[in-house]
Amino acid sequence: MSSEIEPVTDFVRLMDKWKVDHQNEGYDLLSFLTRCSEILESALVDFHLRNPDPLDQRHPKLVIPECRLGKVLTLLENCKEFNDTMTSTYLKTKDSPKNVGRVVIASAKLSLLTGKGYRITGLDTEECVNVLISWIIDANEPLRTYATGLINGHCVVKKFGKDKSIELITTLLRRLWHYLEPDTYKEAERIVFDENRNKSNPRKRKQSSNFISQIDCKFVVRDVDTTGKSCVNNLYNSSCLEQMPWMLDCYTFHSLKCFGESEEFLSTFNECNALSLICRYLKTESEDRVVYMVLEFLSTLIRHANAAINFIDSDGIQKLIDIQKPSMCSAAVALCLYNLAGHKEAMEKIFHSQACILRELVKFGLWLLDCSHDSGKSYIAQFFSVAFSCQNVLSLFDDMNGLRYLVNMISRTNYIIRAADDEYDPREDPDMPHTTTHIIKPACVALSMYFEAHVVFKVGQLVKFCPSLKRKYPSIEFVTIYEFATHTRDLHYEYFEILRVLSDECENFSLESWMPIALFQRLDGVPLLLKIITDTGELAVTIPAQVKVCQAALDVLCAVTLSRSCQMTLTKTYPNLGVHVIGIHLILNYIEGHIHFTEVTCTDGVCLNSAIAVIANCTGGTCPKSWHDNESFKAHDPLRNNKMKRDVETLCKLIRQADGMKTLIFFLWVTKPVQTADETRYFACKALLGLVEYHQPVRQILAKLNALTSQLLPVIQEPVLKDKKELNVKFYKNLTLLLERIVKVKVLTLEDDLKTALRTDVVPETRARYDNEDVLLMIYIYLVSLGFDDNTRRLAQGSEIFSDDDNNLFATSNSVRKYETGKGFVTENSKFSESNYSAHQVTLNSITDEHLIKNQHSKRGNTVVAVPPFPLFTHHHCPKPRNKIEASVNIQKRHCHQQGVYPKWGGIGGMGHYLRMIYSRFRNAGVIRPTNDRGSHFTAVAFDHNADCGLILGDSAGNLHFHKASKFEDRFKMGVFESTITYIEPSYAGDVMLLLSSNCWWHHNCALFAMDDTLDKKLTFEGIDFVEFSKSVQDKIVASRVAQAIIYDVNTGTAINTYGKDADDYFYSEDKLGCYYERNRATFSYDDRLVLSNGCLWDVRKSQTLPVHRYDQFSDTISGVFHPNGLEVIINTEVWDMRNYELIRTIPTLDQFQLVFNRSRNVMYAMKIDTEERPGLMSAISTFDASNYKQLGSISAEQEVGALALDDCDRNIATIEKSSDWSMSVCRMYEVGMVLEDDE
Repeated sequence: MSSEIEPVTDFVRLMDKWKVDHQNEGYDLLSFLTRCSEILESALVDFHLRNPDPLDQRHPKLVIPECRLGKVLTLLENCKEFNDTMTSTYLKTKDSPKNVGRVVIASAKLSLLTGKGYRITGLDTEECVNVLISWIIDANEPLRTYATGLINGHCVVKKFGKDKSIELITTLLRRLWHYLEPDTYKEAERIVFDENRNKSNPRKRKQSSNFISQIDCKFVVRDVDTTGKSCVNNLYNSSCLEQMPWMLDCYTFHSLKCFGESEEFLSTFNECNALSLICRYLKTESEDRVVYMVLEFLSTLIRHANAAINFIDSDGIQKLIDIQKPSMCSAAVALCLYNLAGHKEAMEKIFHSQACILRELVKFGLWLLDCSHDSGKSYIAQFFSVAFSCQNVLSLFDDMNGLRYLVNMISRTNYIIRAADDEYDPREDPDMPHTTTHIIKPACVALSMYFEAHVVFKVGQLVKFCPSLKRKYPSIEFVTIYEFATHTRDLHYEYFEILRVLSDECENFSLESWMPIALFQRLDGVPLLLKIITDTGELAVTIPAQVKVCQAALDVLCAVTLSRSCQMTLTKTYPNLGVHVIGIHLILNYIEGHIHFTEVTCTDGVCLNSAIAVIANCTGGTCPKSWHDNESFKAHDPLRNNKMKRDVETLCKLIRQADGMKTLIFFLWVTKPVQTADETRYFACKALLGLVEYHQPVRQILAKLNALTSQLLPVIQEPVLKDKKELNVKFYKNLTLLLERIVKVKVLTLEDDLKTALRTDVVPETRARYDNEDVLLMIYIYLVSLGFDDNTRRLAQGSEIFSDDDNNLFATSNSVRKYETGKGFVTENSKFSESNYSAHQVTLNSITDEHLIKNQHSKRGNTVVAVPPFPLFTHHHCPKPRNKIEASVNIQKRHCHQQGVYPKWGGIGGMGHYLRMIYSRFRNAGVIRPTNDRGSHFTAVAFDHNADCGLILGDSAGNLHFHKASKFEDRFKMGVFESTITYIEPSYAGDVMLLLSSNCWWHHNCALFAMDDTLDKKLTFEGIDFVEFSKSVQDKIVASRVAQAIIYDVNTGTAINTYGKDADDYFYSEDKLGCYYERNRATFSYDDRLVLSNGCLWDVRKSQTLPVHRYDQFSDTISGVFHPNGLEVIINTEVWDMRNYELIRTIPTLDQFQLVFNRSRNVMYAMKIDTEERPGLMSAISTFDASNYKQLGSISAEQEVGALALDDCDRNIATIEKSSDWSMSVCRMYEVGMVLEDDE
């Protein structure tokens, strides 16, 4: 440990001494710079001994956190004064490039050594770049080499433009050619150095005696022996003479790399034969670092299509394959192959290479996947992603077991290895984002392209050799083994569907035994994908780059779940954040997370589509035809089909258990992002169709939901994106099938619906235009038929519709009768004739009859023959049929009938009429205002069962106010809490009272008080969100804590039983016991035998770990209440039958309403709750008939209603009316069934 810390400590000492003495005249600056360079050289040796990734451009402290190089560079970064002095003073000189001082050379060397992860600031200024260029051209060694390494090509282009850059490129390339061919490319000014450089080549030349005097540097040399083990040359034993030649090569190619990225210099490189130079260096036995730099320069050149093709034509692939494998150069080969993959023509040339070369190339690539550095693995995986489009490459990849290498590339990463620990949290792993983005993402993309290529080739093969399939799918083309198969993302989902259908239609092909998916399953690839999806999905909230990693993994999962065996692996449990979760629940949790996204990007939408497509694969979507009675599928094994049905039913149950139905229904109406919304709707509909097909309860529930009946037209009329019309047609077909399965009624065909949609768009935009003379003529005829001769004469005289002859013709009613009998009329000057008018029998009466009879009467329910006169200016309604003993709407008739032979309440429905009359009338009985002690305000209210209509009020200061309602006087006040009281419930006997309080941090305090002359605290409940008494016998208390329901004994205060999961493992649980309601309020049934908590029904008579039933969740807020009739449960808008757990009906008017039943249990009060989606409470309370859920009336409050209380006699109600910010509130009482006074 001391050996590692000593150089760092020495560097700190040197920098501290420099800060104090560097401005003194006697300060030895040269020794300081030399010692700093030695420390950096030693740190570089240590860094390279650890075999770092050569293509990893991150700071050394991130690559190898414990290395000395990262610590030294960090110290250097923090010394800003030294950095500024370096560029402003030490690197500046007025001397000519050939006479530069030793301090400048030492400064240039130190600046060069800091290039790994850090660069001295100020080197990119125009002045510094100009100096560096002059050194490159005219300086002696080693300054010329240092300047070559320090130059920044991008900065040269920016500061000097194209001409200066071309001059520099030409100089560097001619210098390299001169080192290789000194006779052809002469540079007299560098003859001494060139002779020494050639000494290291096979053609050894005579050394120059004065070269050593020119060199005053040391450099780290990393080499790899033939066994693959890294080693570092001894700096002090190796001569600088031997190091300097290849140093210049390295830095020259490094500088040229910056220029190679720009296309405007491509012609310059061609003129200087840069590709030939690269090939010469690849042939010679150069140092590994030189070859590495040559390959990096090559990778920038072949980004251009012409250079890539020229390189391949010059047998470049063979040269890349011949590179020594166990070396740092192999990673650069992967980079070159990755850049070649960006050009379609270049890849086609590679595909048409000799079979031996193509085989060696695939073999070399697989070695890179297995043994290269992380960057090399990443680049070669991306190369294979493109190369899989060639069937020949794909076959070679499979022959060499390449899929195992790809899976191992993921499973051997440090992130996956550490994830095997149950306590591992990816959010706390700093290396996890880099690992997933640079290693796992390319591997997943390659896996996705691997399966997509297999699907495309397999579909083409099946269609080619089956004439019936070829006629059925004419758009599918067979791809030869050397062709480049390309298809868009929109098509690969379609290929997946076709392959799934073909697996059912072709007896000799089965997805279960198909090699790619079967091998991937044997390699345990699905658990790897689930782990990646879960972790990257959580990190994507804070790190947007993780979205693409998740997208790649979901694409692979979407492909492999075409197989039923892979789908069943999703029914197993997998560890996640310390708990075990079912695999398909992890996918649904990821999908549900997108519901709460405020902004969904296009990439998020693509991930969402892949995730929903996985669910659609599991549900079966449109059921395979082989599962039904069809002649073309009689050869299939019925036992196999029955097993497949059972598997799908299992998957559907798990999806429903995780509220997948609610999630999928939500995405049927999604419209953002517009680029992917159509695919989202299509896959959601397809998944729902599978659920309905194979799970009867889902079909029954969806038949009662308004979401799939009343709001479909705006969705199916047109796609979200105009370019997705074909996909919208598919969505419409699936939606039609879905509705037919639900309502069991034939839906209109697509053509009929499109015509209807066209008429719906055209008719409202059409303006009716007609001749006014036609209207006047019809009015004239109608008035004549009624005998208004004077009026008709004046009408004829005031208009120009008749000539004199016409007026004589229509002067009598006989003429009108003649017209009406169809004989017509013709005059010489008449504008109307029998042919164009009377033949159609168009009169004012006929138009009116068509409007009233056809357009109104025929379209109303309960049509009858004998009807009252039709109103012309209002809509017509036929009277509803009434039972003979139905109660009259008139209260007097009901009362009279009640005394006679009619049943109670005056007949059928009489009770409802009485309730509507009583509970639609509320009279203001008074207001109680707070005393404003310490600015407190009322927050809760309840009726005191001991006092006659006495009120108990809670305020924001934790005080209880006891009022006598008749006088609205404050009897007394008592402080019980230090925080706001939010709920009050006295027992019916009036001996105890429950109080709930919460502070601004949502820390709840709950206590049970004994009520006497004073309040005596009996019990305290910690960490409780809500409490209430049992209903039949109030000897128990049910408390809600997140998703749990805890039952306490009132007398002893002990917890009798606990139902549900606690907060720690609720969100990720293996059995997914409950839903998630933001305001879960556990409640007893009216016979105290059942408890409803968090959407689950529990039997309190026995201890159990699983609920009696779990209701499907369609709301995130209201957890539900029991109906007093003991047969129904109301959860938000859904009414469920407790006997068979079916959905009875939905009541949209109850959305986001908290329900309270009166003491008679025949009326329920509904109070709107405040939610994040709908801020601000409603200033009204609605009343509903508890028997049929018809609305009876409403109370319009002056302010928002925050709390509601009902008395025991159903005569009074009390409300807390408040401002939106709770700064002011009052308690207002209303009398039920009382008519407002005239002055109210």
